[in-house]
Parts: sequence; C-alpha cells; structure tokens
Amino acid sequence: MDLLGCKSSGVHRTNATPWFDTGIVLTPGVPVTVSATGTWLSCKEKTCRTTADGIGVRQVRDCTYIAPELSAFSLIAKAGKDGAVLIGIGPTVVEGHGKLLLAINDCYFGDNVGGFEVAISYPCQPDIDVADPSTSACPPPAQS
Repeated sequence: MDLLGCKSSGVHRTNATPWFDTGIVLTPGVPVTVSATGTWLSCKEKTCRTTADGIGVRQVRDCTYIAPELSAFSLIAKAGKDGAVLIGIGPTVVEGHGKLLLAINDCYFGDNVGGFEVAISYPCQPDIDVADPSTSACPPPAQS
C-alpha cells in the first residue's frame, strides 16, 4: 500500500450555506489531517473577525448553532452521519465514514464575509475517494 503523503487544498467560504462538501469520502481506518488559515467576519463589523479557532465560547445570543457544544464561529467538520468535530487552525486529524464536510459553526450565514484556506492531507491509498482524481496530488493506483 502506497503511503505517500498527498494534499488537497481549497478555499472554504460560507455565505448562505452551512456545509461545504470537500469532495473527499472517508473510509474507516484512513484518517485525514485538516488545517486552516485566514480570517472571516461573522457579521459585517470589524469586531466580528475571527480565525478558524472561533471565539472559544459555545454560544452567542439565543441562536441555534450547527454544533452548540463547540466553539462558536470556528471551522468544524463531519464525516457522513458522525457528529461534528472542531477543526480550528489545526492540524486536526479527522476519522470517520462518509463525505467529509466543512462548516463554520454559526447560526446565521447571510452576514458572513471572507473564509479560510483549508488544507486536507491524506495518505495515498485506493481507500480514499476523491471526487475529481485529476486534481489530486496522488499518483494513480498501480496497475496489475
């Protein structure tokens, strides 16, 4: 099994949608590592600027956050039907089964500005399904 490190990266921006599909499908036993840089505004005022770590508190105002148990305004992820996990600035290892989705832990997306540059690193294995293999840094599987 080829364990060369591979990376996929892209800009994750939220406007009116909570979850962003990374195009990566996780399988049990094959973790990925996610990190993020950049800042975003959770409202249109400069005082609302935060990094992917969020603001550390679990809830602001009387609002229903995606993951109320995690840091408000942070970068979070989930795989398939698994619960959300805090990614933050990372690097954070994520395991699970199903589509890898990213979101900003917020309750209202209509006033968000900016986003994060997200890097996802994973081992080159046939177990990882990348939506568009032509954009992957992984070499194609060996032919028999």
